[in-house]
Amino acid sequence: MTMISDEITALVVESGTSATRAGYSGDDAPHAILPTAVGHSSRTGKPTGDELAFAPDHDVVYPVDWSRWDVDGLVPLWRHGVEGRLGCRFEDYPLMVVESTFAEREQRARTIEVVLEELGAPAVYLGKTAVMALFAMGRHTGLVLEAGAGGTAVVPVAEGIPLLQAAVHSTAISGRTLDAAALAMVEEASGLSRDTLLALSKEIASKEAVGLGDPPVFTRKPPAGNPSSTSYLHHHQAKIVSEFRESVVQVAESPSIMERDLALRPPRYFEFPCGYNRNFGAERFRLGESLFGDAGVPGLLQQSVQRLLDRNEGGGSAILHSSSGTNQLLSNLVVAGGLSLTPGFMDRLTAEVSQMAVLGGGKVRIQ
Repeated sequence: MTMISDEITALVVESGTSATRAGYSGDDAPHAILPTAVGHSSRTGKPTGDELAFAPDHDVVYPVDWSRWDVDGLVPLWRHGVEGRLGCRFEDYPLMVVESTFAEREQRARTIEVVLEELGAPAVYLGKTAVMALFAMGRHTGLVLEAGAGGTAVVPVAEGIPLLQAAVHSTAISGRTLDAAALAMVEEASGLSRDTLLALSKEIASKEAVGLGDPPVFTRKPPAGNPSSTSYLHHHQAKIVSEFRESVVQVAESPSIMERDLALRPPRYFEFPCGYNRNFGAERFRLGESLFGDAGVPGLLQQSVQRLLDRNEGGGSAILHSSSGTNQLLSNLVVAGGLSLTPGFMDRLTAEVSQMAVLGGGKVRIQ
């Protein structure tokens, strides 16, 4: 049996809907960040987790769909992240796997089986994303808002234990949903088809410079060898849309800001690989506005807090046996997930939380 010293640094892997991260425990940031996508060769059938090795004939699949994941499909990705990028062997380190807060029992059991038997790690610990987000901020009790590519969730955590009965989530508030809305906006404004607007750089033989808002002028390379698979094209087209959304979309810092005032702000410029380019003004704030409102992030927060308070009053939350425990939880809000990096998101969240009656008007620390 392998003896594990307390001084040995553990490996950490986390696979979200959009990105997979790998690194060492105790470090401030991961050492490898990879798209959560695996390419399967139509010729050899061998999967790869290295996006740079994806070939046009590869069938690109996504092992993670919000709270559910295919751990067998994640193995090539974890191997590339740990062995290919970190230069480590699973056999030499304990492994922490950060999984979805809503992971089911069967999924967790299969994860442990794969890590110990197939990857050969000497020890494994499964940590839930909401709890790990709190621990990273030096806290063990609080509300966790996770906003990512696959969905958004609000999870109360007390003494390191997620209170799933009071947790709420929505896949309608997600980076993917915002990407779809952003693409629809540009298609309508430009009058271009998806195939033209999202032409890949590697497909373009030449292009001409065009004015703002003018149709692109480019020629495609002649087909070479086997045609690209549909999933391969969609994977790289989705990356273009995500880059556009991350570069352009913004959230108004307060719900009281009028659209005419937003229209006076400097626009954001973006050029697609095909050459189509334009400035985006107030419409980019309308996209960001979809994250908030009764059906957005504030609505989820209110639902979760109300569930928590209802259960506490009815004696359902034994962990929060005192009003001070409840107040401690409600006064600490930790935000995680890539969607929360949208410009203006945190300022708008602060403004919305300060007006929530369900929080009793108390001071809420947002991290």
